Amino acid sequence: MKQKSSNIIIQKEGDKMKKLLGILAIASLLGQLSNGQTKDIGMVASATYVSSDVAKPGIIIQKNPSAQFFLKGQYQNLSAFVWKSLSDRTDEIDIGIDYTYSHDEKNKISGGYRLWKFREGNSDDIIELNFEHEGDINASVKVSKVIERKDLAANLTLSKETSITKELKFTPSASTSYVNKFYNHTGWSHITLGGILSYAINDNISIALSGNTQTGMIPKIEDCEYAKAGITIKL
Repeated sequence: MKQKSSNIIIQKEGDKMKKLLGILAIASLLGQLSNGQTKDIGMVASATYVSSDVAKPGIIIQKNPSAQFFLKGQYQNLSAFVWKSLSDRTDEIDIGIDYTYSHDEKNKISGGYRLWKFREGNSDDIIELNFEHEGDINASVKVSKVIERKDLAANLTLSKETSITKELKFTPSASTSYVNKFYNHTGWSHITLGGILSYAINDNISIALSGNTQTGMIPKIEDCEYAKAGITIKL
């Protein structure tokens, strides 16, 4: 019994240390960005209103509207971000750090760590890999793994950007996900069709409207329609 208790304590302390190291790494990068200690820094901020909060694997976090805020800093191949979602029912904050490798101008691979912290006080450590291809049809593959458990999610998104005018663009998209024990979901979870209408006010500010129709393919993944409206600013 004492041995089992000791192992549990060691495991909990190890989990705390992993989270602390991740937070310190992100805080260090963001601190350098904010203090101007590095050159050639890219900063992006956005604010988005969503009619329903739907995660990439198709899991509906909530059906009520929410406001979502995003801040990202990038220096060369390293980036860090903070994402916050607020509503009357949810209060989640995600922080993460990524390293990106560009094989060429059209193909990129990135990977990193995320800390998802939920309103209830609990949190999850996530390892994420992203593969992006730009071409006649843009393709993105995102794989997310919960470190402490077997939860795994893989998302595929295909899209095609079309210029209506120099400032106005429309991007239709199709996405699907496979989940394995991801928050108690397993299987091909959904097929989602959508589109984004974006308008560049100038080189640093753009606005966007989007709509999506999701078809659930496994139990607990519901059919739904949701929309987003947001503004993005390059700082």
